[in-house]
Amino acid sequence: MTAISNTAFDIQADIKNINSLWEKAIKEKKISSTPAPVLPSSSLTPSSSSSSLSSSFVLEKSCFCLDMNVPLHINGSVDILEVVKSTVCAFNSKTIAFRSSCFYKNLNHLLMDYKQNVKVPRKNTYDAEIYRILANWLAEVHEFKIIGQWHLKQVCDNSGYHHFYCNLMIKKANNPYPETVIKILASRSALKIKKHFDQVFKYADQLCPEEVWIMHFSREDSIVSNPY
Repeated sequence: MTAISNTAFDIQADIKNINSLWEKAIKEKKISSTPAPVLPSSSLTPSSSSSSLSSSFVLEKSCFCLDMNVPLHINGSVDILEVVKSTVCAFNSKTIAFRSSCFYKNLNHLLMDYKQNVKVPRKNTYDAEIYRILANWLAEVHEFKIIGQWHLKQVCDNSGYHHFYCNLMIKKANNPYPETVIKILASRSALKIKKHFDQVFKYADQLCPEEVWIMHFSREDSIVSNPY
């Protein structure tokens, strides 16, 4: 009992000491208070380093989220071609380069830099970047729904259910049907692209979108001079 009372007494003494020190500090602060430092006029003008940091911030912000309205047709529907073009222009080149170095496939059926068996990015490299930009731009700012890997079931020729996954779907919040369904491909041959064309129209039969698109990213040498 004595130990407890002594401890309580010590605590009260410490509190009194703290209060007296606090009051003393307040009095000294009032006496020796100094005005806030004033920055020289030269420090108020933006330097070259600060302007470069500002431009760098704007560039990073544009890579994170497009600062523009949703492009529309005259009838009010979304201009998907302009959306796709703006999205690709906002790709983060460092992200693409990094993912290409660690997530790739061998291009053994097409030529790149006049060589075969060259490592090229897989479609997921582009898929992830497109989803990131569309989610930050259309979903966060303009309240669209961006859905990746939409799961579909389909009865095929063998009378069994098969599972398919649509890469991307853009949908307005108040519309039961999508604005577009997008299939993403990377460095595919003409034969493989044809198969994906057939498949994406099957997606359209189930989802009933306004438009259907295939985005094909290719590193093939002749893709520009001799497109499929």
